[in-house]
Amino acid sequence: MAHDGGMHARRTTKVVSDKRSIPKADPGREAWTLLVHLLRADESDYQRVWAEFDLSSAQGELLCLLEPGQPAPMVSLARSLHCHDSNVTGLVDRVEQRGLIERQSDPRDRRVKLIALTKAGETLRSRLQQRIFEPVPFIAVLTPQDKLTLRDILLKATQAMQASSAAKK
Repeated sequence: MAHDGGMHARRTTKVVSDKRSIPKADPGREAWTLLVHLLRADESDYQRVWAEFDLSSAQGELLCLLEPGQPAPMVSLARSLHCHDSNVTGLVDRVEQRGLIERQSDPRDRRVKLIALTKAGETLRSRLQQRIFEPVPFIAVLTPQDKLTLRDILLKATQAMQASSAAKK
C-alpha cells in the first residue's frame, strides 16, 4: 500500500500457503520466516534419513556433533544438543552399545568423561553426513548462480552468528 505523507504504510502480506503468510514490511523478518518454513517442511526428510541408519534424531545429531579424532566432554554435548546432562548419559549409552562411540577419561581431569567416535562411528557418521547434506529438492532446482548467491548469503549470516556468539563469551 502506498505511503501517504505522515501516515504509516499498512503492512501487506504475501501468501505462502493456505495457512501461512509472510509479513513484507521487514525483509529480514521475511527472509527468516521463509527459511524457517523451508526447514520445517524438510523435517520429515531428516527423520527418514535417521531411520535409514536406524538412529533416533538425537542419536544422529550426537554423531554429527562429534568430530573424528576430537573427543568432546559430555557437558558440551548436552549444551550443543540443548538438553540436560542426564539425558546425554542415556543417549551416549545407546550409541555406545552399537559400538559407534566410546567413553574416555579426560587426562586433565579424571572426573570428566569424553565421548569419541570409534572407527565404526566415523564410517557411519561420514555416510550419514553424505545423506543429510544432499541438497534438498527446493535447493537442487535453483540455478548454479542462485546456489552460489544463497551460499554466500548464508556464509555471511553464519559469520555474523559466530561473531555474536564470541562477543557474548
